[in-house]
Amino acid sequence: AATLRLVFAYPLNLHGAVSSACAPVFLFPTMEDYPETHAVSDPVEIPASRERSASSAHNAASVSSAFSASPSSSSLPGWSDSKRPVSTPADTEGVTGSKRGSKRNSETQGMAQLSVSGDANVEGDDGAGSGERRSRRGRSASASEESDSGRSARGADEAPRTGRGRGARAGSTAQQNDEETKLTAKERKALRKEKAMKKASGKAPPAKMQFDDTKRVRSKNKEASVVRKRAQKELELFAHLPQVEHGETFTQELPLQNCEIHPEIMRVGLMSANGVLCGSNSRTIAMLEAFIEFIRDFEPNENQEFIRVISTKLRPQIDFLVQCRPLAISMGNTIYWFKSLVSAMEVGLPLEQSKEELIASIKRYIESRIVFAESMIAEIACQKIVDGDVVLVFGFSQLVYSVLRQANTKGIRFRVIVVDALPACQGRTLLKHLCRHGIECSYVLLNAVSYVMNEATKVILGAHAMLSNGSAIAHAGNAAVAMMAKEYKRPVMMCCEMFKFSLRVQLDSIVHNELGNPDELVHSADDAIAGWKQAKTLRLVNIKYDLTPPENISMVVAEIGVVPPSSIPVAIREFGKDAAACL
Repeated sequence: AATLRLVFAYPLNLHGAVSSACAPVFLFPTMEDYPETHAVSDPVEIPASRERSASSAHNAASVSSAFSASPSSSSLPGWSDSKRPVSTPADTEGVTGSKRGSKRNSETQGMAQLSVSGDANVEGDDGAGSGERRSRRGRSASASEESDSGRSARGADEAPRTGRGRGARAGSTAQQNDEETKLTAKERKALRKEKAMKKASGKAPPAKMQFDDTKRVRSKNKEASVVRKRAQKELELFAHLPQVEHGETFTQELPLQNCEIHPEIMRVGLMSANGVLCGSNSRTIAMLEAFIEFIRDFEPNENQEFIRVISTKLRPQIDFLVQCRPLAISMGNTIYWFKSLVSAMEVGLPLEQSKEELIASIKRYIESRIVFAESMIAEIACQKIVDGDVVLVFGFSQLVYSVLRQANTKGIRFRVIVVDALPACQGRTLLKHLCRHGIECSYVLLNAVSYVMNEATKVILGAHAMLSNGSAIAHAGNAAVAMMAKEYKRPVMMCCEMFKFSLRVQLDSIVHNELGNPDELVHSADDAIAGWKQAKTLRLVNIKYDLTPPENISMVVAEIGVVPPSSIPVAIREFGKDAAACL
């Protein structure tokens, strides 16, 4: 239906104020403004005032005509001189609706009835007003009947089309099933596995639970096998992150008999909670090896299928690992891959065969996505190191250590500056391994990085995860080193395996992070902050990771080659599903 344009013309008095005799002017569009296919069938009725003074009508008409004739109106977008609405004194009379309506009534019969009712309305007697109300109710009833009949007719026309569409979809599904039945069992298994991997590769990980949501935390703790005690002195800024008391035993609530947590899973979880297992690669490998032991020891009931119940039985094991320590992004990606692998396996296989296939797939994942990827990245990255280079690294990264060791094995003469930070001081471990291979090294803390950056020729860092917006999550301190390298115009090479690539987008280090043990910041009993738990106004924060923006990263080295940070989502889309499907 044609839209209604309303222009309210308010006459002004000599003092510039709006006059009390304000008469709105209604401008109806002409039929030339709309195509023939959009002809108006039921006009919009706007009842005119039954009593209107001639002076107010004349003032409104004069102001409206002045507006239509003003030069500024011709500059309005979408208006031209031929289609500019012009109001006349007759428009402000009571017969405006009847005259405009009678002009359009030559097109439709219903418009003539509106014209008669409009003329009767202007007369001003009560009988005409009541007749108008009766005619309005009659028109609304007839319009509703016509709309109902139109909907029923459209429904009757669309019913055959809907039926044909459903039949076509059912026929295509049946045809696909017939094609699958013609394949061998091995081909059907490969096709089902490829579909599951393709479906899993394009999905973003679910949103993380916010620990300041008391309702969700309470429901989650009811399902958990163990619940860790919350920290006594919580930080409001990080209330959405898990804050627990460190150094306390939380497995004493587990029963000694008929415990649903596997002993190997319990060992890995406790080692992660105590800081014995460090690094995302080590934690991922330990988790997968624990899954292998769990699969070997799991025995389903007689009426249960192994493939159908293994994911359900694995859920409390994963929840226990999360309670011990938040999962790394690489561990979450690996768990997602494992669930996709289980859903793609063929149902009805013997128990031992199903177990062997799962265990073999997990071992291939470790070899191809972690071990082999590390060697490929070391081979690619060491080609960027030449004789006489001074390489600056931060902390300890197994991947960076492999790159430097590979370059030293090829006989490249270079020097390494190891930058370290408290409280972990993981750079000392890297320093010990490099000195064992005879590599010349220097050791400084993070507060002196600006003094040694001028000596470095390139910076090599290891990432905890690479996000789809090109940002890198790494141990706290990497962002400062990358920012300083950009200030000194030194290239920053970020090394990361593809199983650490994530579809997540993160812009800061507050939304998603991990809080470590605050007691690690206290060096000795004589330290000034040794009694921080008793001080009411003192709180310690031990943040594990920080975020490096993509503008501070020159290149990302993965097993597929050297890519810019902006190509991370492309690498996930093009190579992620192929690497997962080959397993």
